[in-house]
Amino acid sequence: MEKHVFTKNWFEFNSKENWEKIIPIINPTKILEIGSYEGAASCYLIDVLSKNKSIELHCIDTWEENDDIKKEEESDVESRFDKNIKISINNSKNKIYFYKYKNESHVALSKMIISGINNFDLIYIDASHYAPDVLSDAVIAFKLLKPGGMLIFDDYLWSGDENIVYYPKIAIDAFTNIFSKHIKLIPAPLNQIYVVKIN
Repeated sequence: MEKHVFTKNWFEFNSKENWEKIIPIINPTKILEIGSYEGAASCYLIDVLSKNKSIELHCIDTWEENDDIKKEEESDVESRFDKNIKISINNSKNKIYFYKYKNESHVALSKMIISGINNFDLIYIDASHYAPDVLSDAVIAFKLLKPGGMLIFDDYLWSGDENIVYYPKIAIDAFTNIFSKHIKLIPAPLNQIYVVKIN
């Protein structure tokens, strides 16, 4: 059996232990991932959730040069994403409705709103670390999340620059404060923030 190839263990290190507890409880069927890199989180969701049902998965990424991807690695990272997703889909016991959007997140998310692609059970935000981008992703994505759905922010405690606007934390804090009447925070280790949309 062909195996996934992940060159980074970010998902395994930061998320998997929490997700093993939370994902079975929310049991999402329609999922949006903003920032996919090599597909580790997406493949985990396909592998776990498709054992019992069909799922719909939407993935947004530019797969272009950024803090994590060097110019010469662009095509390799996207190619690994495509191959990893294909492996999980081929191994799935149920149908996977998969959609890939190679675009900047604010563009892809805006097109989803216009096209009526919404009512997601789970949205995972793990793209740009630049605070204005994180806040934009969160605000637009929240419109696409159904009541009772969960929004997961990654990299809450990430810091890689002296300028605070390059920290996701201030954007995530701004979002949770502004939307405090419309969300419920779920306790979890602080590298990720888990938010449920309430009516």
